Order: sequence, then structure tokens, then C-alpha cells
Amino acid sequence: LTGNTASENGDSGIAVKDGAAATILENTRCALNGEAGVAAAGEGTSVTLSGAGCDGNKHGVSIQNGAIAKLTGCTIRDSKEMGVHFGLAASGSEIRDSTVEKSDVYGILLVGAAGSSPLITGNKVLNNALTGILATGEGFRPRIEKNDCIKNGEYGIGIAEGSSAIVRENTLRGNNRGGIGQQNA
Repeated sequence: LTGNTASENGDSGIAVKDGAAATILENTRCALNGEAGVAAAGEGTSVTLSGAGCDGNKHGVSIQNGAIAKLTGCTIRDSKEMGVHFGLAASGSEIRDSTVEKSDVYGILLVGAAGSSPLITGNKVLNNALTGILATGEGFRPRIEKNDCIKNGEYGIGIAEGSSAIVRENTLRGNNRGGIGQQNA
């Protein structure tokens, strides 16, 4: 999919599910949708986003229940809840070299299961209402590396509820409560 605009839909702008696969390329824009700009859910479902933009959706990108996603060079702004939400996304999922800013809750929320380890690297996570990147889940081991987490309302990076994230080489500056926060991790 390239060059499409999906806006003002009641649910998601683009939905991929039930084992389907989609590649969403430059010049694709998802804006002001009632749910996610781009949503993927279900085992065997995969989505690749490269250079896409998501503005003003409930969630910019939502990857759920065993789907796998690769986001590269995307811009996600002004989400009403999370900029990017990985809810039990499959191992091998990643967010690279993207900008996530001005979300009304978390910039990137990673909720994972034991043994799962998505890669979050090279991103700019800026000016989100709460924590820039939050990882949560017993035994969940995301790799959070080389990100710029700047001026978020709580922490730049948060680790909670049993997550044992690998956090290294990030720049954490101007976050309201601190650079890194850990709770029950």
C-alpha cells in the first residue's frame, strides 16, 4: 500500500488481521481515525510500515495478540492515547528510526509476555503526556536502545510489572519525573 490516505474512519484507518500481511510505504497517511491509524492483530499477521504518517488517531499504530510489526522511519503525532501500542506483539517486532510525539498518554507502550523481545531503537520520543517508552509484563525483555526520550510528562523510559528490559545508550533529557523509572520490575 502506498500513497493512500485513510482518515476519519469510525474504527482503524488500515486494519490487518487473521494471518494477513501488509506492507505500508511512504506517502501513506492515517489521520483522525476512531481507533488506530494502523492496526494489526492475530497470530501469523504481519505488517511492515516504512515512512508512513499517523496523526490524531486514538492510537497511531496498534499491534496486538501475536501479530508481528516492523516500523521504520514513521512519524506518529497527536495520538489520543498511545502513539504506538504493542500488546503481546510477536518476537521479532521492532520500531526503528521513527518519531513519536505529543501522545495524550504514552508515546510507546510495550506490553509483553515472558520471552518476548521486540527491538526499539533509534527513535525520537518527544513531548508525550506520560512516559515516553513504557515496558511492562512478567519476563518481558524488550531491547530499548539508542532512543532520544525528551520532555515527556513522566519518565523518558519506564520499566514495570516484572519486565526485565535491556535499556542502553539512550538519551533521556528534560523528562518531568526522571530519565528512567522502575516499578515492580
